[in-house]
Amino acid sequence: MIFLISALDYSQSIDSTLHKAYKYNSKIILDEFFMNWENSNRLRDSELQRINEIIDANDTLKEIFEIVNSFYYSPLPDGIKYFVATDTLNYIIWYNDEVPNYFKKSDVVIKSSVIGPFIVEPTRSKADFVYLNDMYLRSMLDFFKCPSANIDSVSKDYKAKVAFLKDYIQIFGKGNIYVPYLSKNNLLSDPILGHIMINQKLDKAVIYYSMGCALMESEWRKVEGIWVFVRQTCLMIC
Repeated sequence: MIFLISALDYSQSIDSTLHKAYKYNSKIILDEFFMNWENSNRLRDSELQRINEIIDANDTLKEIFEIVNSFYYSPLPDGIKYFVATDTLNYIIWYNDEVPNYFKKSDVVIKSSVIGPFIVEPTRSKADFVYLNDMYLRSMLDFFKCPSANIDSVSKDYKAKVAFLKDYIQIFGKGNIYVPYLSKNNLLSDPILGHIMINQKLDKAVIYYSMGCALMESEWRKVEGIWVFVRQTCLMIC
């Protein structure tokens, strides 16, 4: 009970910091909000050691983390401080030699798993990473609530809040949405990692992700111990 109460108090503190920053148009308070968010993702040495031990003992996880580090090298547009990443990762092992077709994955013998919480530290990325866990997702969704039910007011309020955050994170209204109803995907930075498929030999992989309104796949091969990008395909556009 003590933990639940303290977690609730901390969540309310996060919410009030973001609302206060917007109310007073204060970038100083907004800096504090994002620094706290970034620091909340930092692992203690003991946690980092335990995770590294798990990864080192599992060849599949080791390869998946290498692929993700390479995938997340895509730089953010100029002026954006933070990359908002998902805190979970789905991966699938396939047991055929051929690279599977996205639309016929049911024909492939597979094993699915989920890693969470999922935190990587891409060594070549220029952006600071923050991870959209449940607590910060609730805080962001609460921030974008509009007291008015009027369509024009909701849209105006949304655009003003997006503009307030534009130097820190990018927020997209994916799809043809007149009144912005935010979901987790709207708050994640592009490219949004969906899941990874990797073969049993651990030398072929396919990453499924979204960019704006497009569902994409990229194929990777391991060549002389290094994961190399092969091709990219647009699967569908919303």
